[in-house]
Amino acid sequence: MDRFLQNEDGDIIYAKKNDFVTQEEFEKEAAKHMKELDGSGANYFIEDVTCKTYISSAEGLPGESLIEIENTDIEIITMYCGSVGIL
Repeated sequence: MDRFLQNEDGDIIYAKKNDFVTQEEFEKEAAKHMKELDGSGANYFIEDVTCKTYISSAEGLPGESLIEIENTDIEIITMYCGSVGIL
């Protein structure tokens, strides 16, 4: 998984909480990442940051099934999530 993930519209950015010492570090590094990704020289900011726990699976799970987590590729991840804005 890349250090940062974005939604399809690019207005929400995600990253693993354990990759950062503080929320402020996430905000700073995410804004820097967006500026580098954009390449236009615009400055970005991250706001409305939350910290939530997600599950991730590359293979997916069959519907209406009961499977022990240890028998799947599920990863439980705590992530920062923030709205992306341009200054």
